[in-house]
Amino acid sequence: MKKLFLFHLILFICTLTLSAQNQWTVSPTTDFAADFPSIAAACASSQVQAGDILLVNGGTYGNDTISKSINIIGTGYFLGTNGIEDLQATTISAQFDNLEIEEMVSSIYVIGVDVQVNINIYGTDIAINRCRTNNNIIMHSTCETITVEQCYIQIALFAYSTSKNINVNNSYIGASSSYSFRSGSTSATIGGSFNGIVKNCVIGGLLSIVNNVQFQNNIFTYPNSFSMPTGGYFTNNIFVSTLASDTGSGNQQGIALNTLFVGATNNSTDGQWQLAENSPAVGAGMGGTDCGMFGGDTPYVLSGLPGIPNIYSLTTPNTGNNAGMNVEVKVKTNN
Repeated sequence: MKKLFLFHLILFICTLTLSAQNQWTVSPTTDFAADFPSIAAACASSQVQAGDILLVNGGTYGNDTISKSINIIGTGYFLGTNGIEDLQATTISAQFDNLEIEEMVSSIYVIGVDVQVNINIYGTDIAINRCRTNNNIIMHSTCETITVEQCYIQIALFAYSTSKNINVNNSYIGASSSYSFRSGSTSATIGGSFNGIVKNCVIGGLLSIVNNVQFQNNIFTYPNSFSMPTGGYFTNNIFVSTLASDTGSGNQQGIALNTLFVGATNNSTDGQWQLAENSPAVGAGMGGTDCGMFGGDTPYVLSGLPGIPNIYSLTTPNTGNNAGMNVEVKVKTNN
């Protein structure tokens, strides 16, 4: 009963917050009386119109597909690892194997989903916010433009064809064993490239073809010698490695990794990238902003919590009386 009450209370708050469009609920289980069992099922419904919002409950969805220009809000990821105020109604994220955005989809946002393999984007003008992927975000040939903000991408942002426009802010991108930005495919080499801006990110790997990309206020944690690729513009970035050549301005190189961040000890997977108190990255960005994913105008949000209120504490008595029931609810906003 408490869970049911909590779920409806969350929906009520979300309805107040997101009153401009129709909202629909999605859940893969019967624990909650959701409107649809999957995103694909919602898209197939004639009731769901372009511009509507799907509130996606925690659970395991497998592979799923967005085939209509609707917006997605999940629960975040790494739930329960960043303190008591990080809790949603449960610590189960809205978890997908692969999430595909089809070609006919445009001008949507996807917030707070936890993807175990890839986010495959065939549509265009797509905003991926506060999402996690355990592998890649892949821009296929029909995708021209994406915005990635406050995300946690384990391997890479990957382009299958040329001249992809990107705006990437305040995200973690890529382990050091691979490329953080790369192009081509396993079956054939396709000359892919990126254009745009990448700023206030923590970037773990190397860079592939980045024509006309401006890299600003980033921290590159790749430990070995780093070559700036032709075509990129690098301003006020910090490099752990030694640069083969520095073609930018305001960059710092050879900075010890253990002086930059608070580190993994006693910190969460994403919390470890917060700057240490006396980090060389503090104030080192353009205009005196901090470098890294927690600096700039849109700092990274721990656990990718969506920018709507979430309830992290609910206290209800086992019984009520004629005077009613005293319920204590604690709500946190995540701007």
